[in-house]
Amino acid sequence: SSSVEATTSSSVGPTASSSVEATTSSSIEATTSSSVEPTASSSVESTTSSSVEPTASSSVEATTSSLITIGPTPQPIEGCTEDITKYTNEVNLTWPVTELNATATLSCPCSDNSTSLFNLTRKCHGNGTWGVVYTEQCQLLYVCGNSMETILEKYSNKTANEHLNVIEVSSIIYAVRVLASVDSVYNNSTRDTLLKILDNILDVDASILEIIGSNPHLTLRFMESIDIISKLASESFTYSGKMMQISVMIKEASVILGNGLLSNLGKGGIILPKSLFEEGTFRVGFIAFRGDSVTIFGKSHSQATVGSDIFGATVYDRKSPVEGLENPVKIYFHKTTSDEGTVSCRFWDPSSSGGVWNGRGCSKVFETSTTVTCHCNHLTNFALLRLPSTSSTERSVPVLAIVLPVILGVVVLLVLIVAVVILVMRWRRRRAKWRAMEKESEATMLTELAEIDKYTEIKGSEVEDKDNFEGPPSSPGYKYYTSDL
Repeated sequence: SSSVEATTSSSVGPTASSSVEATTSSSIEATTSSSVEPTASSSVESTTSSSVEPTASSSVEATTSSLITIGPTPQPIEGCTEDITKYTNEVNLTWPVTELNATATLSCPCSDNSTSLFNLTRKCHGNGTWGVVYTEQCQLLYVCGNSMETILEKYSNKTANEHLNVIEVSSIIYAVRVLASVDSVYNNSTRDTLLKILDNILDVDASILEIIGSNPHLTLRFMESIDIISKLASESFTYSGKMMQISVMIKEASVILGNGLLSNLGKGGIILPKSLFEEGTFRVGFIAFRGDSVTIFGKSHSQATVGSDIFGATVYDRKSPVEGLENPVKIYFHKTTSDEGTVSCRFWDPSSSGGVWNGRGCSKVFETSTTVTCHCNHLTNFALLRLPSTSSTERSVPVLAIVLPVILGVVVLLVLIVAVVILVMRWRRRRAKWRAMEKESEATMLTELAEIDKYTEIKGSEVEDKDNFEGPPSSPGYKYYTSDL
């Protein structure tokens, strides 16, 4: 609107009076009245129509066109700019310019100015902003001035030779999880040492391991470390330790014969169905935990115990999860205890609160006095769970029904006997006290009577001033005689 008015007033002002009045400009009105009055009305109209309309139209178009192109053209974001963050009160970190969706790394700062194999990391997001700084690698022990082999050797010696507490075991599980992720220094030696550290942890005091197992996050970190180590293997390998055994196979699916892939570890075995493996090369890991290490999975049940070794299997590089299998996974267990009870096929379910031994998707198909065969339609870690038998519970009920009343009766009788004894003893003490008081009062009365007899007037006695006599005389003014009695 303002653009049209300005254009109209500037181009029409000296021509017509009518068009000048429409513009609200006082200076243009004055010019028009002095110079344009002789001009005919018709010419004004024609001039206005011919000069104003095209001028206003062209002015609006030009103005509109110029408004669209006003301001600098937005430049695309190329990455995150240099940034400085604080690591400690004395150390600042300078993050370099980084491309979008890339991760910047800085070596862990060491107080003794030594070098470190481990890094701080920070991601540059797609919108050009920096993410948080990840410092987990730099929080480990021995990260400054040591090679990977030295660090692993120190952790291995610590877990093998020292009596560890809960905090130390937790920190070592965390450290192994981080160290296993540093694939740049992965080789067969580091793999075996990491597995040995985990094996040593399973051999710590059972009470400490039970506390560790009560924290599902630590159990998951422990199992994740084994998975990461197994995934990084470039060739098949087998690890046999004191508390666990691991076998990783890298083969072609075409070499699987018969019904599936068999692995014998520990006291038992596991068979994976052939339909589980896709075309091409596959990588599968088998693991067996000795029954003594079961507490790493936490408490199973208030009345249940794990009655076998623990077996597990994982198919790596598979796009879909292994569950709902039509051809089941077959697990063969050897019973580790001969206690009476019902044996149930279970798997470790970390998704439940605190982790539990769940029976979903598993069934017992065969059992002897020493072995059990289970079928499950998914993969995870499996074990036998022994529950108290119903028959033994039923047999114990009549015994309690007989023994419990007898015990209560004996207790009540003892209480009554003790109460009677206490009452009798108190009564006897009181009776003895009463007798003593009676004897004392009797002696006192006899003494008083003797005194009265001694000083009382009897036959043959003489007393002067009998009218004023009040008792035995206390002054020499009285004369008396002793009784002859």
